Amino acid sequence: MDNTNSLMPTLERIEPIATLEPIAKHLESKARQEPTDNSVQPALTDIPDSLLPIDAAAEVASQIDYLVASLADPDPAITTVALQALRELGDAAVPALIMAIDNYHNQARLYAVKALADIGSLQSLDVLIQCAQPDELMLGVRRAAILGLTRINWPYHSPAPIANQQARIFELFSDLCTDPNWSVRYAVVVALANLSKHERHQFNFCMGELLEPLCAQETEPVVKTRANVVLQQYLA
Repeated sequence: MDNTNSLMPTLERIEPIATLEPIAKHLESKARQEPTDNSVQPALTDIPDSLLPIDAAAEVASQIDYLVASLADPDPAITTVALQALRELGDAAVPALIMAIDNYHNQARLYAVKALADIGSLQSLDVLIQCAQPDELMLGVRRAAILGLTRINWPYHSPAPIANQQARIFELFSDLCTDPNWSVRYAVVVALANLSKHERHQFNFCMGELLEPLCAQETEPVVKTRANVVLQQYLA
């Protein structure tokens, strides 16, 4: 049975703001080209009439909810476009993405953390620290959170609170440098490598204190080699 027609009323109710127009067009195209079976995807159809935009703020909120729901879609083309749209929305999407991390859907959680990591909002600091902890079962989530912690857009007009928050990251990274999983240790090194030269000296901790012990003690060649390169770049 072709369910394309059953999808169209829902898609037509989505009146995208300019930022989100590409994903609405993409999803409409997917609905026309790839009919689903009788069990229509919730991310595409379960948008109640109560979410119809009544003003700009409500419109943005409803579109964000729709995009976040699309992160769980099995079609990688849809999740890719949704992820990009959420990145472009920036801080406005952060609260919904944080809520999505509590979801039991592993794919949605992973993409939500990746979006938060790319947006770099200070609002996401606590949840990124939490997701990087050893008790997080998904390694992909841990690695994405670690990378996101060096992409935070710090408000440098408030140096004292920033120093306290960056101290939390330093403490976490110190612990993760001895994590049993080598890919987690490697993610810490890559996160530090992604800092620009200016950012490395703005951080209120010495990268050498993290990298020198890691270079000396690391047994995994790929981690040791990358850590040595980053340390030399930092000292240069």
